[in-house]
Amino acid sequence: LLSWQKKTVGQVVQSLDLDKYPKLFFAGGFCAAITHVVTVPIDVVKTRLQVNPGEFTSLNDGIAKIYAKEGPTGLMQGMAPTFCGFILQGALKYGFY
Repeated sequence: LLSWQKKTVGQVVQSLDLDKYPKLFFAGGFCAAITHVVTVPIDVVKTRLQVNPGEFTSLNDGIAKIYAKEGPTGLMQGMAPTFCGFILQGALKYGFY
């Protein structure tokens, strides 16, 4: 028999580390949320380019014009739902993985 086949059910249950799952939920949720929040300004410019073609000549032009006109809050529109959605998605994906 293979070594894993020799274990009894009791030994397998004892080897599960249930303390790691809250850590995985937190780490997965936090990392997924942060990585997606970083891309919010790019998504704002992309969306505005799709709605108003020709408004910006490039990504950098779009970021500069939105920042000059609306400030940092203009570039971070939609950050809260993105953060909430991906913290949940990352926590569930990596917490149960």
